[in-house]
Amino acid sequence: MTGGGISNGDVGRVAKPRRLHRRGTARCALSRFHAHPSLRRGAIPAPVIFSHSNVNWAQRAVPLLCLCLFVFTTSCIYSFKGTGGALVESIAVEQLENKTNQAGIADRVTELVVDALVADGRIDVVSPSSAESILSGALTGYRRTPKAFDESDQVSEYAVTLTVQLTLSKRESEQEIWQETFSQEGTYNVATETEEDGQSRATDLIVTDILNKTTRSDW
Repeated sequence: MTGGGISNGDVGRVAKPRRLHRRGTARCALSRFHAHPSLRRGAIPAPVIFSHSNVNWAQRAVPLLCLCLFVFTTSCIYSFKGTGGALVESIAVEQLENKTNQAGIADRVTELVVDALVADGRIDVVSPSSAESILSGALTGYRRTPKAFDESDQVSEYAVTLTVQLTLSKRESEQEIWQETFSQEGTYNVATETEEDGQSRATDLIVTDILNKTTRSDW
């Protein structure tokens, strides 16, 4: 065809580049899709279907997990308290006799022993008239000795040693359950502390020993 018309041959030549152009566009779009993985992550995932069996399993698992947690917590508490049971159910603590020249320490040990037993809770602390057992004894020893020396051969640290003799016995029968001598030392720095600091540390250690002996049959 002439006069600006398009012949059949011309149609083939014109249409073919257009098909190539569309393929090129498709390749460009596909390359952009692969170049941006975020476009693929934006695709909607397939829905998760929970079956009736899965729901039943979850319902059974929750109470089981709660039971395991309860058992674990309880075992931790009792293991912290110790394995040995108390020898008696109730106790009365008599005022310790002071057989040293240090005033106030025997009274302090007595008070701390009572406080420790009450805080522990395994033995009821009651009056002597209603107690199953009686804890009695005396502060029998007090000693302060040099523990460390500085470069000038001067004492830089002292050790305070306390000794307490105790007896636990049945109130009605006066049968002796145990008799024990406890001895502990507490140190203090001469430059920064006082003798009372050493006394306090020794007293705390003795009270811990007395508590363990009184409340635990395996101590």
